[in-house]
Amino acid sequence: MKTTHIEIGDNVALDTFSSELIINNEEGSKRVRIEPIMAQLIAIMVVNAGALVTRQELIKEVWNGNEGVGSKALTKNIYKIRKVFEAHGLDNPIETLPKKGYRFNLLKKRFIANRPKKHWLIAAAVIGALLILNMAVPGLIHEMAQRLGH
Repeated sequence: MKTTHIEIGDNVALDTFSSELIINNEEGSKRVRIEPIMAQLIAIMVVNAGALVTRQELIKEVWNGNEGVGSKALTKNIYKIRKVFEAHGLDNPIETLPKKGYRFNLLKKRFIANRPKKHWLIAAAVIGALLILNMAVPGLIHEMAQRLGH
């Protein structure tokens, strides 16, 4: 079974594959099933923890930019996420920035498994550019040295 855990605090993790919050306390570990949309929203905000995530960004990612469906659904799901945290005695990690979006505040951010594809694409592009520069620069240096007569 594929599992992707994202720690969202000292005693809480999100399993994005099964759409469950894993809450650890004195009594042990408890898995709380949440809706897949809620898990997706939490994952997006955790990846951007501490930073503003606009309503438009969340609607684009989760509802393919469908503002008509996404706007009300986003508000409803943020409310439901807060209620889940509250029901299990956890602090509300989602801060509303009026007319802007949301900020997810957590105690620590550590990824145990897969990161979102978007980050891998950016990393691959940067590595590719560095490899190209690495191959091009020695040739340029050699060519310049020849022109200078060295």
